[in-house]
Amino acid sequence: MFVRAKKSGAYQYLQLVRSERVDGHVRQQVIATLGRLDVLQNAGKIDALISKQTIQELQKAHRRTRFILGARLRAVKEIREQVLGDAGPYEEVHGPRVHSKDPSPLKIKEVRIADRRYIVCCNEEQGPCGAAVDPHRARTIHVR
Repeated sequence: MFVRAKKSGAYQYLQLVRSERVDGHVRQQVIATLGRLDVLQNAGKIDALISKQTIQELQKAHRRTRFILGARLRAVKEIREQVLGDAGPYEEVHGPRVHSKDPSPLKIKEVRIADRRYIVCCNEEQGPCGAAVDPHRARTIHVR
Protein backbone atom coordinates (compact mmCIF):
# COMPACT_ATOMS: atom_id res chain seq x y z
CA MET A 1 0.00 0.00 0.00
CA PHE A 2 1.05 3.55 -0.56
CA VAL A 3 -0.27 7.07 -0.30
CA ARG A 4 -0.55 9.11 -3.47
CA ALA A 5 -1.63 12.62 -4.33
CA LYS A 6 -4.33 12.59 -7.00
CA LYS A 7 -5.30 15.77 -8.84
CA SER A 8 -9.00 16.35 -9.35
CA GLY A 9 -10.02 19.71 -10.70
CA ALA A 10 -8.10 22.46 -8.95
CA TYR A 11 -7.21 20.34 -5.90
CA GLN A 12 -4.98 17.42 -4.95
CA TYR A 13 -6.33 14.67 -2.71
CA LEU A 14 -4.37 12.11 -0.69
CA GLN A 15 -5.45 8.54 -1.32
CA LEU A 16 -4.43 5.29 0.35
CA VAL A 17 -3.95 2.83 -2.51
CA ARG A 18 -3.36 -0.93 -2.71
CA SER A 19 -1.50 -2.29 -5.71
CA GLU A 20 -1.63 -5.92 -6.81
CA ARG A 21 -0.84 -7.95 -9.91
CA VAL A 22 -3.83 -9.63 -11.57
CA ASP A 23 -3.43 -11.69 -14.75
CA GLY A 24 -0.06 -10.10 -15.45
CA HIS A 25 -1.35 -6.52 -15.04
CA VAL A 26 -0.97 -4.16 -12.09
CA ARG A 27 -4.30 -3.13 -10.62
CA GLN A 28 -4.63 -0.31 -8.12
CA GLN A 29 -7.53 0.00 -5.71
CA VAL A 30 -8.21 3.13 -3.67
CA ILE A 31 -8.73 1.98 -0.09
CA ALA A 32 -9.53 5.44 1.28
CA THR A 33 -9.40 9.10 0.31
CA LEU A 34 -7.70 10.84 3.21
CA GLY A 35 -8.67 14.39 2.26
CA ARG A 36 -7.52 17.43 0.34
CA LEU A 37 -3.75 17.79 0.50
CA ASP A 38 -3.78 21.55 1.18
CA VAL A 39 -6.33 21.20 4.00
CA LEU A 40 -4.39 18.35 5.65
CA GLN A 41 -1.13 20.31 5.43
CA ASN A 42 -2.65 23.52 6.84
CA ALA A 43 -4.24 21.63 9.72
CA GLY A 44 -0.95 19.84 10.51
CA LYS A 45 -2.62 16.45 10.03
CA ILE A 46 -0.08 14.88 7.68
CA ASP A 47 1.95 13.57 10.64
CA ALA A 48 -1.21 12.15 12.21
CA LEU A 49 -1.49 9.74 9.27
CA ILE A 50 1.27 7.74 10.98
CA SER A 51 -0.59 7.49 14.27
CA LYS A 52 -0.72 4.40 16.48
CA GLN A 53 -4.30 3.90 15.35
CA THR A 54 -3.26 3.91 11.67
CA ILE A 55 -0.48 1.40 12.31
CA GLN A 56 -2.83 -0.87 14.29
CA GLU A 57 -5.35 -0.76 11.44
CA LEU A 58 -2.68 -1.76 8.93
CA GLN A 59 -1.53 -4.61 11.17
CA LYS A 60 -4.94 -6.28 11.49
CA ALA A 61 -4.72 -9.96 10.58
CA HIS A 62 -7.40 -9.88 7.89
CA ARG A 63 -5.46 -7.25 5.91
CA ARG A 64 -2.28 -9.33 5.44
CA THR A 65 -0.55 -6.06 4.54
CA ARG A 66 3.18 -5.41 4.47
CA PHE A 67 3.94 -1.73 4.71
CA ILE A 68 6.64 0.91 5.00
CA LEU A 69 5.97 4.23 6.72
CA GLY A 70 8.07 7.33 6.18
CA ALA A 71 8.26 9.69 9.13
CA ARG A 72 9.34 13.28 9.69
CA LEU A 73 12.23 13.06 12.09
CA ARG A 74 11.43 15.91 14.46
CA ALA A 75 7.72 15.09 14.61
CA VAL A 76 8.07 11.62 16.17
CA LYS A 77 9.61 11.61 19.66
CA GLU A 78 10.87 8.02 19.48
CA ILE A 79 12.72 8.73 16.24
CA ARG A 80 14.06 12.07 17.39
CA GLU A 81 15.37 10.77 20.73
CA GLN A 82 16.18 7.08 20.31
CA VAL A 83 16.58 6.23 16.63
CA LEU A 84 18.77 9.19 15.67
CA GLY A 85 20.70 8.87 18.92
CA ASP A 86 21.66 5.26 18.19
CA ALA A 87 25.46 4.98 17.91
CA GLY A 88 25.36 1.95 15.61
CA PRO A 89 27.50 2.03 12.46
CA TYR A 90 26.25 3.08 9.04
CA GLU A 91 26.66 0.82 6.01
CA GLU A 92 27.71 2.46 2.76
CA VAL A 93 25.31 1.86 -0.14
CA HIS A 94 26.81 4.37 -2.59
CA GLY A 95 30.24 5.90 -2.07
CA PRO A 96 31.26 9.46 -2.98
CA ARG A 97 30.40 10.60 -6.50
CA VAL A 98 33.08 10.37 -9.16
CA HIS A 99 30.94 11.83 -11.95
CA SER A 100 28.02 14.25 -11.68
CA LYS A 101 25.55 11.60 -12.91
CA ASP A 102 26.62 9.05 -10.31
CA PRO A 103 24.06 8.30 -7.54
CA SER A 104 24.19 10.46 -4.44
CA PRO A 105 26.37 9.02 -1.69
CA LEU A 106 24.19 7.07 0.69
CA LYS A 107 24.74 5.43 4.05
CA ILE A 108 22.12 3.48 5.96
CA LYS A 109 21.74 1.80 9.32
CA GLU A 110 19.10 -0.33 10.95
CA VAL A 111 17.80 0.55 14.40
CA ARG A 112 15.39 -1.72 16.30
CA ILE A 113 13.26 -0.45 19.16
CA ALA A 114 10.90 -3.00 20.69
CA ASP A 115 9.00 -4.58 17.77
CA ARG A 116 9.73 -1.69 15.40
CA ARG A 117 12.46 -1.63 12.76
CA TYR A 118 13.80 1.68 11.47
CA ILE A 119 16.12 2.28 8.54
CA VAL A 120 18.02 5.58 8.80
CA CYS A 121 19.29 6.94 5.48
CA CYS A 122 21.92 9.65 5.27
CA ASN A 123 23.43 11.54 2.33
CA GLU A 124 26.84 12.89 3.34
CA GLU A 125 26.74 15.52 0.60
CA GLN A 126 24.17 17.22 2.81
CA GLY A 127 26.20 16.92 6.01
CA PRO A 128 27.97 14.34 8.21
CA CYS A 129 26.21 11.18 9.38
CA GLY A 130 26.44 10.09 12.98
CA ALA A 131 24.72 10.13 16.34
CA ALA A 132 24.24 13.90 16.11
CA VAL A 133 22.73 13.78 12.62
CA ASP A 134 20.75 16.87 11.63
CA PRO A 135 17.04 15.91 11.46
CA HIS A 136 16.66 18.01 8.31
CA ARG A 137 19.27 15.94 6.47
CA ALA A 138 18.48 12.34 7.39
CA ARG A 139 15.40 10.34 6.49
CA THR A 140 13.94 7.50 8.53
CA ILE A 141 11.77 4.72 7.25
CA HIS A 142 9.74 2.57 9.64
CA VAL A 143 9.62 -0.93 8.13
CA ARG A 144 7.00 -3.52 9.11
